[in-house]
Amino acid sequence: MELESASALAEIDRYGGHWKNYAESHADFDEDFSMQGEVRNAAVALYEAIMDKREGKRVSAGSMLMQPREK
Repeated sequence: MELESASALAEIDRYGGHWKNYAESHADFDEDFSMQGEVRNAAVALYEAIMDKREGKRVSAGSMLMQPREK
């Protein structure tokens, strides 16, 4: 498929709530504000990458975003 990464911030490598049943895992996600921030960053980075690619620029998506959860 020739996929290209938008940036490291456009990728979420976290898996949460997998030990609980489906209904309970949603409650965990609703309370995990860091995860919500990571999802927002991924969406913004993807948008920036698409706009850069359309304009023929070098993709540097997400360079101005802050990590919501320090690793």
